[in-house]
Amino acid sequence: MEQKARIAKILDLLQERQSLTLPDLTSYFGISKDTARRDILKLVEQDLAERTRGGVTLPKLKQQIENYTDRLIQHSHAKQRIAKRAASLIHDKHTVWLDVSTTVQLISEHLATPDTFLVTNSVDNALSFSKQKQRIYLLGGFFHADFHLLNGASTIAQIQHFHFDVAFIGASGITNQGIFYPEFDDIQLHQAISDNASKTYLLIDSSKFHVTTNFKMDFTGIDAIITNSPIPKTLLDTLKEQNIACIIEGE
Repeated sequence: MEQKARIAKILDLLQERQSLTLPDLTSYFGISKDTARRDILKLVEQDLAERTRGGVTLPKLKQQIENYTDRLIQHSHAKQRIAKRAASLIHDKHTVWLDVSTTVQLISEHLATPDTFLVTNSVDNALSFSKQKQRIYLLGGFFHADFHLLNGASTIAQIQHFHFDVAFIGASGITNQGIFYPEFDDIQLHQAISDNASKTYLLIDSSKFHVTTNFKMDFTGIDAIITNSPIPKTLLDTLKEQNIACIIEGE
């Protein structure tokens, strides 16, 4: 088996097992330790996995090995239901924040209001909503090619000049401890968004429940959560204490 084919299979195995040891690879593929080490190095160089003592594991900041297009397909029915409900909350003359989120991007397929002003730092959002002939303001900043977004201090500063009637944000994960994001800048960005919005909705499908990353913000400024399945009790209790409405699509 060529290295390219082994790499693809290793990614499949990592999604199932979360981590693999060097003996796992040599035994599964019938290859030498040196060949297994070269495969691990290739994975690490491409930022598809992280090296551990004696093996390889999923990246801490990525719960699954998948690119942006794959994530649009993953959990697509749940995301579509959430996006459709979110679109129903947008009215004519609204100024709307659209977060970097595959679920938020799908709102474009359900938006029926012709006269809205959309603000985002997502290139994918700008392209998707432009097909609907919407007015879109794309915030400036450092361009992150891997995630098709602009971010940084200048991006956050620009948010202070907007007032959003509704803001739709996503997240990498959620627990009763808070909302999780992969970068510290994400925390500052989302706090600025909620500070400048009349209503802030967190759109999150059930695959993000109990998922954590390195950076966390509390529930301050979140008015409602839109998701696709019943929320775990410990999280639901916390949300009720914070007076956050829970909208379950698909029940």
